[in-house]
Amino acid sequence: LEQEAAHHGLDQVLNAFQADLEHLAISVRDYARWDDAYAYALDRNDRFTQSNLSAESLENMGVDVVWMIDTHDHEILSLSADSKRAQPIERPASPELVDALRQHLKQIKASNGKSKPLDRLLQTPHGLMAFASHELLPSGGKGESHGMLLFGRFIDEAELQRVRRIS
Repeated sequence: LEQEAAHHGLDQVLNAFQADLEHLAISVRDYARWDDAYAYALDRNDRFTQSNLSAESLENMGVDVVWMIDTHDHEILSLSADSKRAQPIERPASPELVDALRQHLKQIKASNGKSKPLDRLLQTPHGLMAFASHELLPSGGKGESHGMLLFGRFIDEAELQRVRRIS
């Protein structure tokens, strides 16, 4: 009976964590399938990042990492912020973090779409990170891809406590 209760509790935590990752996936899809982001991948106009990737916007979405690459895997944008502590945005993101993302690029690209929550976790120099990624497409979702956008959220003890509370 105790083992059954433990499995039930773990299932609830995993379901809450999966729901949280789905929210992250929806956010990255909304940004990646948007004409403004699609244009930014080509023109790199800083008005896009200033208007749409402010510390407040990232905090509201619970996003700690933004990484955008083109179709040849060249970096367009990288930034990191601590959405829980309202610290300034680091742009570009630290070389160690970007290197970790590059090392996991195959896994990141494979997760583009439906994948299990545990497949969307990466170990980085800044700790465990959940991520979601999506192709950069025009607002209608059809057309030539201009690359990929990734949103990441670091999973620290506070995040685990939050997931436990909502499960």
